Amino acid sequence: METGSILFAIGFSLAIYFIPTIIASGRSHPNLVAIFVLNIFGGWTVICWIAALVWAFISPPKVVTPAAPIPVTLSPAVDPVELRIGQLERLARLRAEGALTNEEYETQKRSLLG
Repeated sequence: METGSILFAIGFSLAIYFIPTIIASGRSHPNLVAIFVLNIFGGWTVICWIAALVWAFISPPKVVTPAAPIPVTLSPAVDPVELRIGQLERLARLRAEGALTNEEYETQKRSLLG
């Protein structure tokens, strides 16, 4: 055999031998170093070579990051007394503008004050 064909045979054999590592590298596998170590030290056994090849093709589980929680802004607590005062002021304004009669104003005021 010629030197060129011997070098070609060695290169071809190494390429076949390191197919699991080449595939893992091409896929940017997170366990590339571990696949390489298994390939280089156990690849001569067919079982380890096949295991490295399968491992190179297996995608790692995708990590699902939860979405950031939506900030909840709480409205300040409304004092019931202040709420009633605001409603009474609104009723008084409506009466002053003529939108309510005195009778309607008194009825609404009584229902607010209980």
